[in-house]
Amino acid sequence: LPKDKGAKILDFGCGYGHFLFLLEKEGYTDFIWIDVWKENIEFCHKYITKRVSCVDDSISFLQGQTNTFDFIILNDVLEHIPKSETINLLGSLHKALKKWWILVLKMPNHSNPYTIRERYCDFTHEVWFNEQSLEQVLRIAWFVGTKYYWFTFSKYSWKWIIGEFVRGILLWITRIHMYLMGITNYRVI
Repeated sequence: LPKDKGAKILDFGCGYGHFLFLLEKEGYTDFIWIDVWKENIEFCHKYITKRVSCVDDSISFLQGQTNTFDFIILNDVLEHIPKSETINLLGSLHKALKKWWILVLKMPNHSNPYTIRERYCDFTHEVWFNEQSLEQVLRIAWFVGTKYYWFTFSKYSWKWIIGEFVRGILLWITRIHMYLMGITNYRVI
């Protein structure tokens, strides 16, 4: 989050308002929350804040916001945008950001084989990204010379240890399954 509590923040696709709740709790004062789903807006109005708007066309909204925002977040949004609109949306986000800006894109990483469930658990998922495909679309949308920070768990943290333990169990299950199927010439990475 920006250090300046008065930074202009856009939560693009605010969903049920988890990030909104955090911003209000942390004392941020200048923010806009938008979503295209009326149900999400009604939920936010009822349980979090009235300071959220429903927009019919998010790209049109962004086109009127040139050099406006210090910080924009898309939390599990980009994978719901049709491929044909992705570059246009990212370009509009780029234009809406001020010179010294932060854009946060959070989404499942399709390089991780364990996210395959995420791909199909929501019918509204349109496109999937990994590090390379996300960097490619960002460069096409003029995010050139940008520094990318990939969120990872630090090695040997309790989350990493649990993840490695689960991975080990899944590898053994795969080996047993292959053995029972009579497949002996395989490689599990």
